[in-house]
Amino acid sequence: MPETLTIEVTQEDIDKGKPKSMTCCPVALAFKRATGRKRGIYVLGMSVKVHGGGQMTSWWGGRAQGVFMWAFDRGEPVSPTTITFTR
Repeated sequence: MPETLTIEVTQEDIDKGKPKSMTCCPVALAFKRATGRKRGIYVLGMSVKVHGGGQMTSWWGGRAQGVFMWAFDRGEPVSPTTITFTR
C-alpha cells in the first residue's frame, strides 16, 4: 500500500518562494516544513525527490502539484493549496 503525505502550501510559502527553483519554490518550502528536513528536497515536475543517507525517495504530487508549479513559475497568481503526495 502506498504511503501518503499531505502538505499545506501557505501564503507565506508563496510569498517566500522563488520561481523555477527546485529547492526554494513554495512546494519545496512546504515539504521541508511538513517533513522537518532542511536540505535534500528537490521539486521536479510533478514530484519531489528527497535525498539523504545515501538514498533517494520520490514522492508523486501529480496534477495538483504540476498545475500549481506551472502557474507559479510563469508568474501567474496562485493561492494556498493542499497537495497529497504518494510514494
